[in-house]
Amino acid sequence: MQRGADSGPIPTIREIAAACGVNHSTVSRALSNSTLVSAATRERIHARAREMGWRPNPLASAYQAHLRSTRQPSYHATMGLVFDRAFRPGETKLPESIQSQLRAARRRAESHGYKLHFHHLQAHDANPAQLSKILVARNIPGIILHGFGQSSDLQGMDWDQFAVVEMKNYIMGQRFHR
Repeated sequence: MQRGADSGPIPTIREIAAACGVNHSTVSRALSNSTLVSAATRERIHARAREMGWRPNPLASAYQAHLRSTRQPSYHATMGLVFDRAFRPGETKLPESIQSQLRAARRRAESHGYKLHFHHLQAHDANPAQLSKILVARNIPGIILHGFGQSSDLQGMDWDQFAVVEMKNYIMGQRFHR
């Protein structure tokens, strides 16, 4: 049944999908202009949806945006924070500035749906190759390096396995915007 713009209720995504011969998730992605759907398919679905009288509902869009912004992020992966010396999380012998950095890194990771596990070379007999194998075996795709002075400290790491971020300590106690 074909509908004009003013001839009846707005068609559902499933009705548009049936008319286009595609899955409803493809229609949803196409109507939100996702690049996961080819440009030709998006154009075909948009044209058919317009013929059927579909138009975006700004209230539904706003509600969905609100729902997405208030949901807890789902678990994505576990990240590794590789520390240059032995310590235990919560250890009070670490300077407060470093403890603060570690707490902030954990909070930030968790706010985006990641877990953060701490690792240090001394626990792996100062062997970066062994640490690299352990991180890969634990399915840890990204690491944060904290406090390493020279890259030679980490020779033997399989860098192709990881996304890497480096944190450095600075002598100054000033806070600067970066």
